[in-house]
Amino acid sequence: MLRNKLNRFADQLAQKSQTESNTCEDRYRKAALYFKGTLCEEPAGSFIKIVTDINDTYLHGDLAINELDIDLSYYSSYFAGGDERAVLDRKKLLFFDMETTGLGGSGTVAFLIGFGSITDSGFQVRQYFLPDFPDEAAMLEAVRSEFNDETIVVSYNGKTFDMPILNDRLIIQRVERNLGFAEHVDLLHTVRRLYKRRVGNCRLSNIEREILGYYRYDDLPGELVPAVYFNWLSTEDTD
Repeated sequence: MLRNKLNRFADQLAQKSQTESNTCEDRYRKAALYFKGTLCEEPAGSFIKIVTDINDTYLHGDLAINELDIDLSYYSSYFAGGDERAVLDRKKLLFFDMETTGLGGSGTVAFLIGFGSITDSGFQVRQYFLPDFPDEAAMLEAVRSEFNDETIVVSYNGKTFDMPILNDRLIIQRVERNLGFAEHVDLLHTVRRLYKRRVGNCRLSNIEREILGYYRYDDLPGELVPAVYFNWLSTEDTD
């Protein structure tokens, strides 16, 4: 009698688990379609990857990519103290940014991690989106593959905020203990030295506006991003 009840209970749990799994898969595919990305399904979980190629005529404010001087050398000493003869190889630059569920601490999760690279035809952006928390390890495995020992990371306040959180999550999920790369250029420190007296506020949006002439339209304030993500998790509202 008891065995029959346990068997029925086990069947109900299995059916519920299968229903939830199907629901998650449908939700993930819907999100991937909405974001014009690819649903990557791995043994450890699933994540959405969005790749955007930008040609060299793209205009960001007053500056187009094809207006950059490709023969200009960027020395490491421009951005931090070091060897004045060391030149940064632009092919090894990896631009990096994240959106997170909070401002730090072990409970803060990066749910959107973006990378950018200079290409022969312009610029490529690769974004990794976390559709639910149990899939974090799978997404972090993919993120780890963006780095190698020759990578030169370029960020804006990434040394203080983004990189420490990413390293914490890699360790917590047992993906990577020591993320390897050659150098980290944090442009916030350089921008402060060059422009703080001129513009005062060195937030990235203000620097874009005052230095590049780029104005963000319909932009979501950073402090609202976590709430919007949590709302999507609970309602699937993509608006």
